[in-house]
Amino acid sequence: MKPGDKFDGRAVLTSHVRHQLGTKATRRFVRALPIFRVDPDTPDRFKKLLRELNQAKKRP
Repeated sequence: MKPGDKFDGRAVLTSHVRHQLGTKATRRFVRALPIFRVDPDTPDRFKKLLRELNQAKKRP
């Protein structure tokens, strides 16, 4: 096994995952899932973490 093989394996895995996420079956499954909402009883520390994640996603 050469050092580059490990990276190539990750690239292949990434490609396969992206392919699977884009299939019609996966999209149909995801559309059928309920909408995610934060439970009102969620502890404040977790709500804060979710807000931080949302802000991080908006950054370029």
